[in-house]
Amino acid sequence: MKLRDLIETVRLRYRPLVIADEWSQDRTVFGGIVVALAHEAMLTYVPQERVLRSLSIAFVAPVATGQPLFFEIEVLREGSGITYLHCRVIQHDQTVTTLQACYGAPRQSTLALAADACFELPAIEACEPFPFLPGMTPLYLQNFDVRWGVGGMPFMGATSRRTGGWIRFRDEPEAGRLSESHLLAVIDAWPPPVLSLLKGAVPGSSLTWSIELAQPLTQLPTNTWFAMQLCSEYSEQGYSACSASVWSADGQLLALGRQTVAVFG
Repeated sequence: MKLRDLIETVRLRYRPLVIADEWSQDRTVFGGIVVALAHEAMLTYVPQERVLRSLSIAFVAPVATGQPLFFEIEVLREGSGITYLHCRVIQHDQTVTTLQACYGAPRQSTLALAADACFELPAIEACEPFPFLPGMTPLYLQNFDVRWGVGGMPFMGATSRRTGGWIRFRDEPEAGRLSESHLLAVIDAWPPPVLSLLKGAVPGSSLTWSIELAQPLTQLPTNTWFAMQLCSEYSEQGYSACSASVWSADGQLLALGRQTVAVFG
């Protein structure tokens, strides 16, 4: 199932959500798709004029493919312009992921500060395609077209802590409209930059993730190219702090993210 099909399942609300192997990442479901679908579930509790501003996520336990998922949502507070929600993603009666979200309506302000520019990337056609190799590459990456432009690929023993390039969804219709859910999936799809520093394949796992969206969301089709820049800012005792930003092809900031990644090697 494509992302659009999974979103439709969540919106129906009365059908169990089951995520197939094509969205797997080693022994768990790809975290970006779980977060995107949890956001869709939370939208039913939020006034329409309030949009996603920030998310804090804990990946508590692996999420199994082929098994039903459920979302347990609590409205923590609904103020005059902001709604705070907490979501537990549950599988087999166990919490596997938690999210705390802030949805806010636009407000008048005298302050308007543009983001710093994205670092310069090579043109898409000049970047190296990231290969999908069955049995080696995580299955979820077959849903994305990735072009590597900066830094080393995973497990190549790179010396630069920065990576980046271009990414888009495969098989998304040009007429589709980009949503926050698409953006949440994209920003988590790029491999953590700390993996590029390693020599040889070792397991890694995202523990926590925080995201801030630059609203209003730029009007883009779902098959658009996104520019990604990432940095491994610190790594010690098997834990790495990584930052990421995602931009439109014309240089508009779309989202900022930070992850704590466990590295088992």
